Amino acid sequence: TDSLNRRSPLHEVSGRPSICSAPMVSARRPAAKHVPVSINSMDTPPWPAMGIGARAIVRDVRGLVLLIRRSAEVKWDPGLWELPGGKAEYGETIEHALVREAREETGLALEVGRPVHVSHFTKEPFWVTSVTFVCEAAGGDVRLSTEHDEFAWVELAHVIDRECTKPAREALSAYQALVRSGEAV
Repeated sequence: TDSLNRRSPLHEVSGRPSICSAPMVSARRPAAKHVPVSINSMDTPPWPAMGIGARAIVRDVRGLVLLIRRSAEVKWDPGLWELPGGKAEYGETIEHALVREAREETGLALEVGRPVHVSHFTKEPFWVTSVTFVCEAAGGDVRLSTEHDEFAWVELAHVIDRECTKPAREALSAYQALVRSGEAV
């Protein structure tokens, strides 16, 4: 059928097959209008900016969880508590990004454990997907970056007493549910 013979939009850009060159299949949907783009036009990308990030629920030997407070001078969520982490850089695995970001923000080395939550949010100009991992503090002393002005090791039952960012609240709630169910590692 016609829908099986269409070429991917990347053919329109480069004229060559790409990893996206498989036939596009339509399931009872009219074909979307294709707007050709030029790879030389970098003013406005033809797709939304996307980011992948990672956050850490860092536990110490006592089982306490590390929260860090965003300083009043930062653009996003000033004064709110969050989990260490950030966006991955090009070519970086999500685990390496988490270890790097946590060291930059807290000075701690981490042992990355299992993922416990995935969140999606907008942080202009990015649409971000962030994975939260349970991690163990594996060395170092907490030394905050300029993005943060305070830290606290908190009992899991008391994290709700802090005013946290939405992604941190969601991740900590998911982790608390795992702990209650006995599935947390």
